Amino acid sequence: ILATNQRLEQAVQERTAELQTAMRETASALTTQQDLVQTLNRVSSPIIPVIPGVLAMPLIGQLTAERAKFATQELLQRIEKSRVDLVLLDLTGVPVLEPSAAQALRHTVTASYLLGARTMLVGITPEVAQMLVALDLDMHTIDTAADLQSAIAQVLRSRMRKAGPLG
Repeated sequence: ILATNQRLEQAVQERTAELQTAMRETASALTTQQDLVQTLNRVSSPIIPVIPGVLAMPLIGQLTAERAKFATQELLQRIEKSRVDLVLLDLTGVPVLEPSAAQALRHTVTASYLLGARTMLVGITPEVAQMLVALDLDMHTIDTAADLQSAIAQVLRSRMRKAGPLG
C-alpha cells in the first residue's frame, strides 16, 4: 500500500507540475493575444490630420462594440489634445455593423460633440445604412458624405463661404 501511495503521490506531483506549466503558457499566450488585439485596434483605427481643425478616422474591418469603444477613447483623447472642430469618421472599410457597434458609433458622435467637434460619417455602405435605420438611431443631425474626397471638398467649400470674399 505504501508503494502504491508513493506512486500516486508522484503521479499527482508530476501532473500538478504539468498543469502549472500549462497555466503559465496559457497566461503568456493570453497576454500576447491581448497585446496583438491592442495593436490591431490601433492599426485599424488610425487618426489622421487632414487640414487644420479636421481629423479623419478611417475604420477598417469588422467594427465590434469593443473596437468601437477603443476607437472612441483614442479619438476623444485626440480631439481634446488637438482641439479640432470636425471629425470625419470614414466607414468605407466597414462591411457590416453590429447593433452594439452602431450604438457605440452614436455615442462617439455625441461625445465628440460634447468636446466641441462635429462628426461627419463618410463612406456609409448600403448595409451599414440599413443597420443604422433599423436601429432607429437619430442620425438626422449628423452630416454625411459619400467618400472621403467628397467630405474634404464639402469642408473646404464651407470654410471658403465662411471666410467670405477676399478683398
